[in-house]
Amino acid sequence: MFDQVSERLEARVPELAGRVKGALDFVEALSKGTQSIGGVTCYVIPGGLSALQAQNAVGPFTQPIRRNLTLVLMLTSGDQNGVAALKRLNTGLLDDVLQSVMGWAPDDMVGVFSLMGGRVVPDTTGFLAYLIDFQIEDQLRVDP
Repeated sequence: MFDQVSERLEARVPELAGRVKGALDFVEALSKGTQSIGGVTCYVIPGGLSALQAQNAVGPFTQPIRRNLTLVLMLTSGDQNGVAALKRLNTGLLDDVLQSVMGWAPDDMVGVFSLMGGRVVPDTTGFLAYLIDFQIEDQLRVDP
């Protein structure tokens, strides 16, 4: 799922081409206090899991679940792309990111992504961090 989200963001948001990373890269960037690719990077991070009402039936056990996904946009004016992304944050970049994910689903999912919310995270290291949370319904199936 995470690779498909990353590919979609890179294809649909010009500022993010070649700048979408995963959770490991996010942890490394935080531990070093730097961004690996200059002005704008989007990190795709698992955001949790919640269970919905299990279905009792004979045969395979199925339970609907809700998977959460968090995107972290890290922006700084460290290069031309970063300056452009900061200028576009409220005039298109955020909308492009939202429209790339909302209402869409990776191939193996039951539901589609919906927006849970977004917020700016205060930072004193010279970055602007914007977190965007999505959820998607899926289903676990276990053959006893």
